[in-house]
Amino acid sequence: MTEDLFRLIGAALLGAFCALLLRRGNPEMAFAVGTAAALLILMQISDRLTTAREEASFLLPESALGKETASALVKIAVTSVVSRLGAETAKDAGQNALAYVVELLGTAFALILALPFLKSVFRAVEACFS
Repeated sequence: MTEDLFRLIGAALLGAFCALLLRRGNPEMAFAVGTAAALLILMQISDRLTTAREEASFLLPESALGKETASALVKIAVTSVVSRLGAETAKDAGQNALAYVVELLGTAFALILALPFLKSVFRAVEACFS
Protein backbone atom coordinates (compact mmCIF):
# COMPACT_ATOMS: atom_id res chain seq x y z
CA MET A 1 0.00 0.00 0.00
CA THR A 2 2.76 2.44 0.92
CA GLU A 3 4.68 1.51 -2.21
CA ASP A 4 1.62 2.35 -4.30
CA LEU A 5 1.35 5.71 -2.57
CA PHE A 6 4.98 6.59 -3.32
CA ARG A 7 4.63 5.36 -6.91
CA LEU A 8 1.53 7.51 -7.48
CA ILE A 9 3.10 10.56 -5.85
CA GLY A 10 6.14 10.06 -8.08
CA ALA A 11 3.88 9.90 -11.14
CA ALA A 12 2.12 13.09 -10.01
CA LEU A 13 5.43 14.88 -9.57
CA LEU A 14 6.61 13.67 -12.99
CA GLY A 15 3.39 14.94 -14.58
CA ALA A 16 3.75 18.27 -12.79
CA PHE A 17 7.36 18.58 -13.94
CA CYS A 18 6.41 17.86 -17.56
CA ALA A 19 3.58 20.41 -17.36
CA LEU A 20 5.98 22.94 -15.86
CA LEU A 21 8.43 22.46 -18.73
CA LEU A 22 5.66 22.95 -21.29
CA ARG A 23 3.95 25.87 -19.58
CA ARG A 24 6.22 28.61 -20.94
CA GLY A 25 6.07 27.53 -24.57
CA ASN A 26 2.61 25.99 -24.81
CA PRO A 27 0.29 26.57 -21.82
CA GLU A 28 -2.58 24.63 -23.40
CA MET A 29 -0.43 21.54 -23.80
CA ALA A 30 0.84 21.96 -20.23
CA PHE A 31 -2.74 21.97 -18.97
CA ALA A 32 -3.55 18.89 -21.06
CA VAL A 33 -0.50 17.03 -19.71
CA GLY A 34 -1.35 17.92 -16.12
CA THR A 35 -4.99 16.91 -16.53
CA ALA A 36 -4.03 13.65 -18.26
CA ALA A 37 -1.60 12.83 -15.44
CA ALA A 38 -4.31 13.50 -12.86
CA LEU A 39 -6.83 11.31 -14.72
CA LEU A 40 -4.32 8.47 -15.07
CA ILE A 41 -3.58 8.59 -11.35
CA LEU A 42 -7.30 8.63 -10.53
CA MET A 43 -7.79 5.60 -12.77
CA GLN A 44 -4.98 3.82 -10.92
CA ILE A 45 -6.66 4.36 -7.56
CA SER A 46 -10.19 3.63 -8.74
CA ASP A 47 -9.98 0.02 -7.52
CA ARG A 48 -8.93 1.27 -4.08
CA LEU A 49 -11.87 3.68 -4.08
CA THR A 50 -14.22 0.83 -4.97
CA THR A 51 -12.84 -1.19 -2.07
CA ALA A 52 -13.33 1.78 0.27
CA ARG A 53 -16.90 2.21 -0.95
CA GLU A 54 -17.66 -1.46 -0.35
CA GLU A 55 -16.21 -1.27 3.16
CA ALA A 56 -18.20 1.87 3.90
CA SER A 57 -21.42 0.23 2.70
CA PHE A 58 -20.65 -2.76 4.92
CA LEU A 59 -20.15 -0.52 7.95
CA LEU A 60 -23.16 1.74 7.38
CA PRO A 61 -25.82 -0.64 8.77
CA GLU A 62 -23.70 -1.14 11.90
CA SER A 63 -23.15 2.57 12.44
CA ALA A 64 -24.48 4.15 15.63
CA LEU A 65 -25.58 7.12 13.54
CA GLY A 66 -28.06 5.12 11.53
CA LYS A 67 -27.83 4.08 7.91
CA GLU A 68 -29.34 7.25 6.42
CA THR A 69 -27.20 9.63 8.45
CA ALA A 70 -23.98 7.72 7.84
CA SER A 71 -24.79 7.46 4.14
CA ALA A 72 -25.38 11.22 3.99
CA LEU A 73 -22.01 11.88 5.65
CA VAL A 74 -20.22 9.67 3.13
CA LYS A 75 -22.00 11.44 0.24
CA ILE A 76 -21.03 14.83 1.67
CA ALA A 77 -17.38 13.76 1.88
CA VAL A 78 -17.39 12.51 -1.72
CA THR A 79 -19.09 15.70 -2.89
CA SER A 80 -16.43 17.74 -1.15
CA VAL A 81 -13.57 15.84 -2.77
CA VAL A 82 -15.09 15.91 -6.26
CA SER A 83 -15.90 19.62 -6.13
CA ARG A 84 -12.41 20.40 -4.84
CA LEU A 85 -10.82 18.45 -7.70
CA GLY A 86 -13.03 20.23 -10.23
CA ALA A 87 -12.26 23.64 -8.78
CA GLU A 88 -8.52 23.04 -8.72
CA THR A 89 -8.61 21.82 -12.32
CA ALA A 90 -10.48 24.97 -13.36
CA LYS A 91 -7.94 27.12 -11.48
CA ASP A 92 -5.09 25.36 -13.26
CA ALA A 93 -6.78 26.20 -16.55
CA GLY A 94 -6.85 29.85 -15.51
CA GLN A 95 -10.63 29.88 -15.10
CA ASN A 96 -10.94 31.33 -11.61
CA ALA A 97 -14.58 32.34 -12.04
CA LEU A 98 -15.48 28.81 -13.11
CA ALA A 99 -13.52 27.43 -10.15
CA TYR A 100 -15.53 29.65 -7.83
CA VAL A 101 -18.79 28.37 -9.35
CA VAL A 102 -17.65 24.75 -8.93
CA GLU A 103 -16.79 25.41 -5.29
CA LEU A 104 -20.16 27.10 -4.78
CA LEU A 105 -21.96 24.15 -6.37
CA GLY A 106 -20.06 21.72 -4.16
CA THR A 107 -21.02 23.70 -1.07
CA ALA A 108 -24.66 23.91 -2.14
CA PHE A 109 -24.87 20.17 -2.83
CA ALA A 110 -23.17 19.37 0.48
CA LEU A 111 -25.73 21.52 2.29
CA ILE A 112 -28.57 19.81 0.45
CA LEU A 113 -27.15 16.41 1.36
CA ALA A 114 -26.73 17.53 4.98
CA LEU A 115 -30.38 18.49 5.42
CA PRO A 116 -31.54 15.02 6.60
CA PHE A 117 -28.62 14.91 9.04
CA LEU A 118 -29.42 18.39 10.37
CA LYS A 119 -33.08 17.44 10.65
CA SER A 120 -32.22 14.46 12.86
CA VAL A 121 -29.92 16.62 14.99
CA PHE A 122 -32.66 19.21 15.50
CA ARG A 123 -35.15 16.48 16.41
CA ALA A 124 -32.70 15.05 18.97
CA VAL A 125 -32.15 18.49 20.52
CA GLU A 126 -35.88 19.14 20.57
CA ALA A 127 -36.48 15.79 22.29
CA CYS A 128 -33.92 16.68 24.97
CA PHE A 129 -35.77 19.89 25.86
CA SER A 130 -39.31 18.56 25.80
